[in-house]
Amino acid sequence: MLTLSPGFTKATAAAGYYFWISNLQPTVRETKENQERGLGARCNHYDFENVQFSYPLAPDNRVLKGISLKVSNNL
Repeated sequence: MLTLSPGFTKATAAAGYYFWISNLQPTVRETKENQERGLGARCNHYDFENVQFSYPLAPDNRVLKGISLKVSNNL
């Protein structure tokens, strides 16, 4: 019986996941029918101030802490 090392098994699983995710198609895409339905004049910028983020299973370990960002739509 052939026994594979745990590292090889994990690498095989990771490669399978990579190929699966790289073949996914976006669920939201621009088409001729919806390209004019964007936010347009309704919203021309987004402000994020003092953003903090942590994963639900590790709420005390912050991944982001105090990040501020402004995104503008200057079309």
